[in-house]
Amino acid sequence: MGTTKSNEGTKGAGTPYIPSWLDLEIDNVPLDSSQHSEDVIEKPQDKVKPIPKPADPQRYINARTNFTKFVKSGGINHKALQKALSSYVSKTSGGAKQATRRMGSSRKVAAHLFSFLTESLSKGVNNVLRSINLENLQGQPIQEILLGIFDIISPQGGTIDEGIARSALSQTIIDLSEFKIDIQKLNIDGIKIVIELYITNAICEKLYNEIGTGTIAQAKNLSEIDKIEEQIKDFIGSSVADATNKTLNEIEKVDQNKIVEIIDSIYTQTFELLSELSKEDPE
Repeated sequence: MGTTKSNEGTKGAGTPYIPSWLDLEIDNVPLDSSQHSEDVIEKPQDKVKPIPKPADPQRYINARTNFTKFVKSGGINHKALQKALSSYVSKTSGGAKQATRRMGSSRKVAAHLFSFLTESLSKGVNNVLRSINLENLQGQPIQEILLGIFDIISPQGGTIDEGIARSALSQTIIDLSEFKIDIQKLNIDGIKIVIELYITNAICEKLYNEIGTGTIAQAKNLSEIDKIEEQIKDFIGSSVADATNKTLNEIEKVDQNKIVEIIDSIYTQTFELLSELSKEDPE
């Protein structure tokens, strides 16, 4: 669930090749090899693999139950939200590393977005745009530039996973209207804001899809729905900000070959923080 519709963006016309900042090996990051059967990402070199154990059919119950309690409280029962988020990571997803792995397309989009921004920081955004024949975007605000490269960063697909990634990017572009980021004078703080917004939106979209389907609609009115979604975004956004600040201390020296590792580190640390939310008040 989300409050915005996916933006169709540009169709990428006139781009002669895949930009260097999209040449990333996303799915080869060494994470925990134990996964739910529904979450295995198949690689071309995997000809034969052992059949993974079936996922626990009860793994959603605690997260959904507490999420429903939070919604029915009108966004007041923060304990229930903390338990829902913690249970979502530890039980529904199988831990922080698996929760990261299950972000799928959202990891890819975050990595592509981060790579584009860091390359724009080092080479200048106009030079990066020129390299992909999008000179018409030069001088435009960051929202217009991200709309212009929307389909390059997040190719359109038909899966739920891809829809979540695109919806999160669309919402991020909307959220950026609240910040004064001059992409022509891009700095570290500006990059952090964009990445924090995207990862926060991506996790929120994933959460709504897996444990919140139909639940938020039980709120009394639109005002209450806004309050509930704001509370969820604040809880997740706080953890994302902590993880981002910890990971991106030396962003000036970022190695493009480590983009995926950096993004996965932010996701994993975020999920670790979320999993600790109800540690002192176990279910």
